[in-house]
Amino acid sequence: MPYLDSLIENINQRFTDEAVKVLSAAVIFDPAKFPTEESQITSYGLEEINTLADYYGNDASVEYDGTIQTSPAVLDREELLSEWKTFRRALIQEKASVVQAKETRPSLQDLLQSMQ
Repeated sequence: MPYLDSLIENINQRFTDEAVKVLSAAVIFDPAKFPTEESQITSYGLEEINTLADYYGNDASVEYDGTIQTSPAVLDREELLSEWKTFRRALIQEKASVVQAKETRPSLQDLLQSMQ
């Protein structure tokens, strides 16, 4: 099946180990993954944010049609690492308020019963 072989080869070329690592690092923005323990907050996402900072905070060079193309960094690495600390705490606080709201809102069954 030449088409499938070609498709698999193209996917493998596009999603290198480095690309998969960068994409996987975005898991730190998933609210379901946020820690609930205060002791875990300070270390939450440090490895992943460093992966993202390394990738997006450095110039990138790729070879295309025999010439090397360079793209400048899209963000300031040190600024990202600094802002992550504040942003991380805000995300965790937001998760806590969502969890609290879910716990205090009435269930569908309670709403239906109150309408009767």
